[in-house]
Amino acid sequence: MNAGDMDKLREELIAYIEGELAPEARSRVEREIENSPEVHAELEWLRAAYADLEAIEHKARIHAGSIDIVDGVMCAVKKATAPVEVVSFEKARSAKRALWPALAAAAAVMAAIGYLVFSGPDAPATNGTTNGTTGPQLAAPPKSNVPELPTSLANSRDALEKKRKELGPDADEIAKPLVLTQGPNLQLPGGVDEVIAARRDATTKGASVDKLLEWARLDREFARKLVDAPDADPDVLVAASESLAGEERRRVLLTAVGKLEDDPNSRMQLARAYVDEPAADPRTAEEHQAQALTQLSDVKSIDPENALPYYFEAKVQLDEGDTEAALLSLQSASGLSEASAYSLKSALAQAEALEASGMEADVARMVAALTAGVDENNFLCQLAADLLEYAQGFLSANDTATAEAIYNGVEQLGRQVEAGADLSQEQLAGVDIQRHALEGLGQLYTTVESADGVASVTEATNALTVDVIELAEFLTALDELFLKPMTTEFWNLLSGIVLVSGDIFLFENPEIASATAPAATP
Repeated sequence: MNAGDMDKLREELIAYIEGELAPEARSRVEREIENSPEVHAELEWLRAAYADLEAIEHKARIHAGSIDIVDGVMCAVKKATAPVEVVSFEKARSAKRALWPALAAAAAVMAAIGYLVFSGPDAPATNGTTNGTTGPQLAAPPKSNVPELPTSLANSRDALEKKRKELGPDADEIAKPLVLTQGPNLQLPGGVDEVIAARRDATTKGASVDKLLEWARLDREFARKLVDAPDADPDVLVAASESLAGEERRRVLLTAVGKLEDDPNSRMQLARAYVDEPAADPRTAEEHQAQALTQLSDVKSIDPENALPYYFEAKVQLDEGDTEAALLSLQSASGLSEASAYSLKSALAQAEALEASGMEADVARMVAALTAGVDENNFLCQLAADLLEYAQGFLSANDTATAEAIYNGVEQLGRQVEAGADLSQEQLAGVDIQRHALEGLGQLYTTVESADGVASVTEATNALTVDVIELAEFLTALDELFLKPMTTEFWNLLSGIVLVSGDIFLFENPEIASATAPAATP
């Protein structure tokens, strides 16, 4: 069978799987499947690819309920397999089908990235669980059917897939989200070496990640004692408030805000505390929204170059039904270059709080460094998900102008988060947010048949794919670092660097680079 015939056959088989063939065509294809082992094998591979990707997309929620990057990774091979311009829904569907021959490779990259999330394996989340099941294993198609991948993607894919194979049976746990827990269920780590051992386990055993997360979470009762201490550091109050809820959490944060006049982080946390748990009483809910907007206004005054409070403000305004004000907030945010959730400041405060809880200072710093940015990642992705839900609602109501403005705003948020990131957790959030916003824009532009719009989404997605690959390579290197035998002094150095300047440029630090450089051969 020549290449043209195979392409036509694959097109029909995909339509067959998706239930789109007319009865006569369906009967003809079924006869070919029954009579040709080659056609039957192709169908089984496509079915396996489809099921596997659906399972991966369902499970690989990088940090928040509806945010994922599976399509972003799949688009890494888009240039080689699909036309750049798509001007209608049918052409968009055709472009999607043209990508099928490369889905096996893309799935391997996606799965490996899902494994590498959390600067390690799992995808922590504040809510949501999975049942641990997976789709069928992805069967490899005939080699001739897989187009050659770009060198950068192929190299990254090979390295990531090799790591995934090393997991063996544990590979099914790669994208299983975790629930952040509270309470004294784990004994505190005895030293830095025990924390590193847990991190190494997390490289190969996804279930071990919750040990690190639990170590990073203050026990609620101890948090209460800590915040009630007369000499409590106000930054520690902010960190301890994460273990509290409701009015108690807001009370502690109000105290911290009163002591930290020029601190935007405590005000951002207080705004979140007013919004995270909506009041049942409408009047109280309205008061909480007003309080949140007041705190966000203060954040904007203290840190005028940070775009994040504008997006949070837009979300609250949409909750209130004030679409016009929300669009103005998004417009104001677009003129700024970066967005920050103050992850590093929170990580430093968390290290202090953990030390106050009884952890050795070095251990507290290491635990805080290894979990730095997880909470902020969840917050950023959830904020984006809330805004995107509003955009989808406007699109469903045929208000394409408002939907487009919100989708564009969220994509810009993702780019600003990525630009302002100090931690890989923030970068992951930025990539995730962009991907989902671009997916919404693609839906919008194919609906209104805007060739220019779809072309711009395609270009942006291809650019985002480069970021995904680079981030995957960094996370691979980070995993490899934690598998190396290093001294306690080295790990203390590493945690100190992460807590002061983040982990994104960790390998550019001269001390880390010299310690991790391969030994010279004689």
